[in-house]
Amino acid sequence: MGAVRSQVCATSSSRLRSKTGSTLPSTIPWASTGTAGTGINNLGQIVGYYLDSNNVQHGYLYSNGTYLTLDDPLGSHGTVATGINDSGQIVGFYLDGSSSSARS
Repeated sequence: MGAVRSQVCATSSSRLRSKTGSTLPSTIPWASTGTAGTGINNLGQIVGYYLDSNNVQHGYLYSNGTYLTLDDPLGSHGTVATGINDSGQIVGFYLDGSSSSARS
């Protein structure tokens, strides 16, 4: 496994901006109340999470102009992708409602 890059994307004028200055759309069509970018790799792939109309967090991967939702089957109360390495391996956590702690 390669190292996970944890460069955080910042929201700037409703766009995600990488540390290299490139920008990507930050609006996910099915996100209701918010979108956050939490990691980017050297290939420009971005991971993060968005909130749906029920305020449930869903992880996402943005790659080659396409968004893909990432939901852990055990994450009944939400999934968050927090980082991605240059091999495309994604890390994050989920909330299952059985405790107040997140599970990796």
